[in-house]
Amino acid sequence: MVMRPIARALLGRVQSELDSVPHPVDPPQYHAQGPDPDRVLIFGNGPAIGFGVRTQELALPGQVGRRLVAVTGRGVDVDLVARRRTPIEAAVPLLGTLRLDRYDGVVLVVGATDAAAFLPLRRWRSAMSAMLAELTRATSPVTPIVVLGIHSLRRSALTAGVLGDLVDRHARRLNAITRALCEADPRLTFIERDDVRGETVRYQSAEAFALLAEMIAPALVPGLARAARSPEGPRAVRKRPDPEQGRQAAVEALGLLDSAPEERFDRLVRMARTTFGTASAAVSLLDHDRWWAKSVAGPVAALPGALPLEQPRGRTLCDRTVRSDEVLVIGDLALDPEVHPDLVAAGFRFYAGAPIESPDGYRVGALCVLDTEPRRAEDVDRAVLHQLALRVQRELWASQPELTAPASTR
Repeated sequence: MVMRPIARALLGRVQSELDSVPHPVDPPQYHAQGPDPDRVLIFGNGPAIGFGVRTQELALPGQVGRRLVAVTGRGVDVDLVARRRTPIEAAVPLLGTLRLDRYDGVVLVVGATDAAAFLPLRRWRSAMSAMLAELTRATSPVTPIVVLGIHSLRRSALTAGVLGDLVDRHARRLNAITRALCEADPRLTFIERDDVRGETVRYQSAEAFALLAEMIAPALVPGLARAARSPEGPRAVRKRPDPEQGRQAAVEALGLLDSAPEERFDRLVRMARTTFGTASAAVSLLDHDRWWAKSVAGPVAALPGALPLEQPRGRTLCDRTVRSDEVLVIGDLALDPEVHPDLVAAGFRFYAGAPIESPDGYRVGALCVLDTEPRRAEDVDRAVLHQLALRVQRELWASQPELTAPASTR
């Protein structure tokens, strides 16, 4: 109790100093190409923020993602929800806003702020219990949950000395509570801090995040394997259509409907058209019962009976694309009984589309390529189209700083 006012003053000074420390400025997601990708969420603060590096590739998402791919041989998409200045008691309600049942694995990184503020042990136990209860309730029963212990706070120049020793001692007490809570549930894995190895790498660096990833990835892998095999696991959830009310709200929150063309989207659409050698490509959003194109590349308007840039949603293939998280490929539209005849009448015979998500995880539209000649569906590189869709998605997220989940580092 005596130390808390001093600790709060120090914490304010540390947070102010951190404002000038480099941290990732790109969207909080990492994608590694590969088959049957896993989807992992990193949630919290402290090391999750990525202080010391400029990209998520070098921060925790990229480091964890690369290690998982190396071990599993599958692809991976790592989403990040990381908030500065957020104590655990404020972070617990945020979990309720996330669609946790879509994740094959979850990594929890919290506590640095609470240790520095000398949060009472009783309050930490209550908040951590609530957080773990929400994680186990809202995730799939096969989803592994890894909890990273609070690592040493003494390596910063601002937390050295006697006060730093006291903060670090308090962090160990908080870790002991978390460890005991995790031991009560086989789905939870607590990762101990490794001060010996931590001293061998530079503080706030890519090497430091690589060391954490080296500890986190092995704890995730067995559970990810179980999730991949489960017929009712997160993969099954991601293959279902999104709840339409939430999906529509996400579309409207983007603020892009009926907006003017933008070069950042046009450039990616031209790239998709060139990459796949198709007559046309488009980025579209699905709004209530209509399909609306934000960007189009190719001589769509010159095709006989060409479709305008707005159509009834049910007549479009993007409506089918957003029903699942997978890339949709139709080699010959004339042979697919679900294809609306207007598409074939417009001259199109081939379609491939990848869904695009909003920051809160709803599939709001698609990046698609269309051609006037049919193709063999098995010859289409779905991974490349997915990767281009993620680049479009990042542009959506970059223009939405006010959106809160699942992807901002504040």
